Amino acid sequence: MKKHDFEPLLLFIVFFLPGYLAQNSPVDQSMFNDVFFNLVYIITSSGQILLLLYILSLRESKETLTETYGLKKPGVSAILKALPVSLGIGACILPFLLLPPMINDELAEAFTNPVDWEISNPAMIVPIFITCITTGYREELFFRSYLYTYMKKKEIPTAAAIAACTLLFSLGHIYQGFIGFAGTAVIGLFLAFMFLRGKNVHTVALAHGIYNFVTLMFSLR
Repeated sequence: MKKHDFEPLLLFIVFFLPGYLAQNSPVDQSMFNDVFFNLVYIITSSGQILLLLYILSLRESKETLTETYGLKKPGVSAILKALPVSLGIGACILPFLLLPPMINDELAEAFTNPVDWEISNPAMIVPIFITCITTGYREELFFRSYLYTYMKKKEIPTAAAIAACTLLFSLGHIYQGFIGFAGTAVIGLFLAFMFLRGKNVHTVALAHGIYNFVTLMFSLR
């Protein structure tokens, strides 16, 4: 095996594995109200994003980064395209919210998200927005741009590469119950489609962040 073959595993271990393993621990549903939590998360995630970009810049040409990894120059068009994509993410999760209660109460209970976020400090809206956008870039850059492209370069079929990236992405939401895992899987497939369609990581990352932010704002009390 070449030394680069261990790179995705090592990056996944550093970026995501600690959080994945901590999913059995109780979730602090009010943690977004804490300025220190948001600040630490933003700094840590930004460092991971910059590290991945640095690694890619060492061995990939500017053209490859743009055309293959979707690292185009950010612009207004990416923001405008991100807005309908964020609505598409919401549409992906709607069936999980609307259909189970129509069938029976037991199914509705099984699809209930056990995590009920509590946003009680309006002054934290801006830090929360930055946290959400940072999350979007961190996850989309790794799962949709970097990991998918790595698998394709290893001649893994497109469907298998998308499925593997989506599964890893979804495993990070098991703490949200079945709806968290299954809903995230559908969202992951949708974001993969949008990334392959436009090859612009900014569009999917911003859409992901906007969706997360809007979802959290529904928890504002």
